[in-house]
Amino acid sequence: MRGQARLVEMIFTSFIIISVYLMVQQLVRPPDILEIRERDELVKLAYNVLDLFASCRLFENVIVQGIVNGSNWEDHMKVMLEQTLPPNTLFSMEVYNVTVDNINVTLTRLDTKKITNVPSFDEKIHGHIAIVTYTYVTLYEPRRGMILYITLKLARPG
Repeated sequence: MRGQARLVEMIFTSFIIISVYLMVQQLVRPPDILEIRERDELVKLAYNVLDLFASCRLFENVIVQGIVNGSNWEDHMKVMLEQTLPPNTLFSMEVYNVTVDNINVTLTRLDTKKITNVPSFDEKIHGHIAIVTYTYVTLYEPRRGMILYITLKLARPG
């Protein structure tokens, strides 16, 4: 009789331990490694694209030249991003001019049209977004020493 009581007690205790373990496992979810890896890949992709544009002097040739000439540089930049990024990559880019005087730093937005392949980027994306900021100082004419502050957002659909 005493052995049977111990056996029932052991089975009951095992049931309690297993149920508490399962309950805690449902409450505390480990981070999804695939989502973290995807965001890291998007960040690397964004930096690689911006570094490529900088090394090809694309910022001087498209943005600064477009501002000086008054041309539609936003569409040119959009086409360059569409051609450089992999298919099914959603993007949005903002370009600012940084002016520094003795005390203040001022950001002035340069793009008058949206540089994106999605009409409303922030509303359409429900997954993870990689946001990269990039500061570039123009080295060549027409405006040497112009400081550009560029924000590039990348995401995958779905």
